[in-house]
Amino acid sequence: MAGEFNAWSTSADPMSKQADGSWKLVKKLEPGRYAYKFVIDGTNWKPDPDATDKVDDGFGGSNSVVVVGGGGAAPASATAPAKAAVAVTGRGKAPEPTADGVRFTFATAARTVSLCGDFNGWAPLADPMTQQSDGTWTIVRKLAAGRHAYKYLVDGAKWATDPVNPDSEDDGFGGKNSILIVK
Repeated sequence: MAGEFNAWSTSADPMSKQADGSWKLVKKLEPGRYAYKFVIDGTNWKPDPDATDKVDDGFGGSNSVVVVGGGGAAPASATAPAKAAVAVTGRGKAPEPTADGVRFTFATAARTVSLCGDFNGWAPLADPMTQQSDGTWTIVRKLAAGRHAYKYLVDGAKWATDPVNPDSEDDGFGGKNSILIVK
């Protein structure tokens, strides 16, 4: 199971198969609302057909929502600490090669941004980006020569293609992946 409670990790919360063929996960969550999906065989993302509350997943589908506790927003102590608000005055840039790897620069107002792609197994926590003084987010990542698909994960919940990279392809979920060729 992947969701906001585990930064959309496909491996952090495996479910256990029950004797009747169903799958089960017991997970303690702080009060709040959490979007989630089932991940079947590591790549097939499915909303919970029994969930009564859903939200747009940004890919033309929906995420299921579970409400823990009173149903209101999670208390401040249960959420990630908010960073000081920084206005985005810088601009994103197309990925650029450097002596240390490829520099990715993404412009967005967010609490967290991660670089995810085929080069890191789409792991949400593998390549966190660093917010710069101009509000942009950057990371330098060594990449092997070849073709790479990637996206940015904003605040652990919203996937975004690179708006300054015109090269993209279908992601298999109704959206697009940005494409980068490393020579």
